Amino acid sequence: MLAAIDNASHLQVLADLALVLQEPDQIDDLIACQHADMIWEKIKQYTTKESTE
Repeated sequence: MLAAIDNASHLQVLADLALVLQEPDQIDDLIACQHADMIWEKIKQYTTKESTE
């Protein structure tokens, strides 16, 4: 989930972002992105991976 539509989803988005930012390799990947759409795609990949594990 990348966008909040209510209070519960807002908290979920923050939790997903916190998980992404806990991994130094993921942070490095985000920093290396040259366009915003690339950042969104990386975050989607990471949050999808987290939710399926």
